[in-house]
Amino acid sequence: MPIHIKWDNDEKTILRYDFEGRWTWDEYFSVMKQLTAMMASVEYRVDAIANMKPGIMPTSGSAMSSARTALRKLPPNCGVVVVVTNSFISAMLSVFKQFDREIGKMLRGTTSLEEAYQVIQQERDKISA
Repeated sequence: MPIHIKWDNDEKTILRYDFEGRWTWDEYFSVMKQLTAMMASVEYRVDAIANMKPGIMPTSGSAMSSARTALRKLPPNCGVVVVVTNSFISAMLSVFKQFDREIGKMLRGTTSLEEAYQVIQQERDKISA
């Protein structure tokens, strides 16, 4: 499967899903179901990193509608979802955040994994301040 999901740290506070090569919306929904179950398996905040940069987005189907459907099913303990993007997905993310402001509040875009970890730490620091 071209989308791989795993706990990204031993504390199980970050989930990371990596997109590699061509993937389908069915594969995306399958991974999002796994991600939701993994988040729901713990009782504390879990942030997610969607490393989409190495993947090739499907040319059929609506990206905004599909992402919106999946993101609305995330459990209440979901923190931020940081999307590591290329320029095309970054532009789509900006539009999506305007299109659905409720989901947009949890989405962040970055250009690297290093920056994604920094965003998560900054968001956690806001809560503990």
